[in-house]
Amino acid sequence: FFLFLFELYAIQSEVQPSNFVPYGIDSGDTPMDRRLNALTPPIKIKALFPYFNEKYDEIKLWSHGLILFGNQTYNNLPHAVPGRFPLPSFICVSPYWADTDITTDQNSNIFYREIDTDVNALLIITDMVKRAYPALTSQLYMLCQ
Repeated sequence: FFLFLFELYAIQSEVQPSNFVPYGIDSGDTPMDRRLNALTPPIKIKALFPYFNEKYDEIKLWSHGLILFGNQTYNNLPHAVPGRFPLPSFICVSPYWADTDITTDQNSNIFYREIDTDVNALLIITDMVKRAYPALTSQLYMLCQ
């Protein structure tokens, strides 16, 4: 399971940080580059991720909410976000799809991490999925070593 969190303190809403899986530097997260339209370097993931008859061991994260699969070079990511989705010629999923700009807000960050053996975090995530989508079957997945 790969966790991609967007932390925005500037927006005040009903969403409280206590409703999230523990996140931030203290939880082992990596902060994304603060540049506009930031794209991470390739990130090797520990377990092969099956997606449309392919299996991937590498992803890249884009600051506007895309998880991009494989070792492709993504030079022309669309800048009109949110926009039409899915994106032709991009192998990706979108946990959120927003025109994110944290370059002028020093209190906001985008964090990411891979969760494979943190049983507490996996249980929290499993419970969140079950509550949000009760009709779906959810399972707790752990990397078997």
